[in-house]
Amino acid sequence: MAAVTLTRICSPMSVSIACRSLRYQQVATKHWQINCRRFEMLGSTANWRYFSCTPSMKNNGRKYTETHEWAALTGNTAIVGISDYAQDKLGDVVYVDLPEIGAEFSKEDVYGAVESVKAASDLYSPLSGKVTEVNEQLESEPELVNKEPYDKGWIMKMEVSDPSEFEKLFSEQEYEKFLEESQ
Repeated sequence: MAAVTLTRICSPMSVSIACRSLRYQQVATKHWQINCRRFEMLGSTANWRYFSCTPSMKNNGRKYTETHEWAALTGNTAIVGISDYAQDKLGDVVYVDLPEIGAEFSKEDVYGAVESVKAASDLYSPLSGKVTEVNEQLESEPELVNKEPYDKGWIMKMEVSDPSEFEKLFSEQEYEKFLEESQ
């Protein structure tokens, strides 16, 4: 799919953008996944944003925490990462402190950290359980947290000890409302 240049109209969580190109015009909503990559225009020091749109369900069953982590649960296995909002606020991620495989965490325990050019932030486990896998690709490409926080930028997978905790997390709509109210 050809990439298009976009103009952002509002915040990342209430994604509404206008796609502009000679042969393509589409309004993307929360049902589109938005991927951003920064590049510099030749002869200019201004940073421009370049987006590509891929039609896919944005949520895919994810739920969110007040500390901006997300989890997607399949059976007793959860994939965990940070939200698009969190990565945007952090700025360019330069390092991700991954947990050890086999480590056990309770809900809200610190399991790692993310460092960016702006700040460092602890990562809090959205669920209780045991780490079964970490995204080792983040060791060499921490920027994946920025580029694809819900896809290639996931941080860990865990075997969940109490699946009922998942139901207590924010749905995407509840998380968007939480973000709007906290601004």
